[in-house]
Amino acid sequence: MKPVLDRLWAKTVVDEATGCWLWQGARNQNGHGNVHVTINGVHKTRRPHQISYEHFKGPVPLGKIVRHGCDMPNCWNPEHLELGDAYQNMQDMMARGRGRNQFTSLADLGIEVPAAEAEEIPF
Repeated sequence: MKPVLDRLWAKTVVDEATGCWLWQGARNQNGHGNVHVTINGVHKTRRPHQISYEHFKGPVPLGKIVRHGCDMPNCWNPEHLELGDAYQNMQDMMARGRGRNQFTSLADLGIEVPAAEAEEIPF
C-alpha cells in the first residue's frame, strides 16, 4: 500500500486562491474526508486533516481536536489547521453561521412579518 500522504495527494486539488488542500475522496455527511488506513494491523477510518496535523505538527493531545481555520472541512493544509476543544469549535460554527437551523432573522427564512407583529416575537 502507498504511504498515506501519497494517497492523500492523489485525491487532492489545491485551491490557488485560498491555499486549501481539498480532499476529493470519500467524505462524511459533514464534508470531512474519510481515509482508510492500517495502523499496527488494525484497519481504521481517519480524516485527512487529522493525519496532516499529526504528520506535520505532532500528536493531538487528549481532549483536543483539530480545527479548520479556513472553515473548509475537506482541507488538510497544515497551515490552516489548529488545535482547540469542542467548545471553541462550536463557537466557530455559530460565529460562521454553520449551526443547524441557524438563521439571523425571519427574513433569512423568507418569512415576512409586519412591523407591529415583529415587536411581539419573543427573541
